[in-house]
Amino acid sequence: DLKSDAVQGTGNEDYEGLDCVQPVLSGSLTIGEQATPADGTRFTYAGGTYGAIGSGDSNDGLADDETEAKTVNPGTYVISQDALLGWSLDDITCTGDLGFSGTDWSIDLGAGELTVEVDEAQSVSCTFANRQIAGSIGDRVWLDEDADGVQDGGEIGINGVTVTLRDGSGDVVASQDTDGDGDYLFADLPPGDYTVEIDPTDLPAGAAPTHDLDGVGTAHTADLTLTGGEDRSDVDFGYAVG
Repeated sequence: DLKSDAVQGTGNEDYEGLDCVQPVLSGSLTIGEQATPADGTRFTYAGGTYGAIGSGDSNDGLADDETEAKTVNPGTYVISQDALLGWSLDDITCTGDLGFSGTDWSIDLGAGELTVEVDEAQSVSCTFANRQIAGSIGDRVWLDEDADGVQDGGEIGINGVTVTLRDGSGDVVASQDTDGDGDYLFADLPPGDYTVEIDPTDLPAGAAPTHDLDGVGTAHTADLTLTGGEDRSDVDFGYAVG
């Protein structure tokens, strides 16, 4: 309407070749976390065009069941979870609207990486599911024949000694007897503080401590801290007789 008179008439022409640019509608990408260390998990974002942050920026760490949403333009996005000591990334799942399907995303659990395609105005949510790796505590109660605090070849284990494991609160986690070689093992343990106790009444008469993890000054007990996925095979107890 070149005359601005709201009337189609002489002087008003039809511009068929005129290109009308339509605005691109942004979508959203939400990243969530299931099971994570107390200090949270960091992610690195790459690819596409982010409204809230730039490519390569990371968040301050997501806690368990916490989410973080980003405004995104249509495109392909790559989100990587930082490696977590003592934790395993078990799965990554995504859901979305406006025709979003399983062909729009792929995962590499070994690399902790998600690649996801977000279309115009689409809302996509993805969850990284982690699992804490269990650890273990062992190892042996033995007869230290030369009383030097070192396990020498030929020195035998002490069978049938009750070994008790307590957590950081002093509660009993488990108890077991050493086997014929003097060995014991507590498996499938979460990280934390532990105390291993030996029942001295099960030891040979006159047995005196020559070795334990934190010194024989606290006879028949050893305190230690277990990290996620750690296998401690150094919690030994040595005893000399006579």
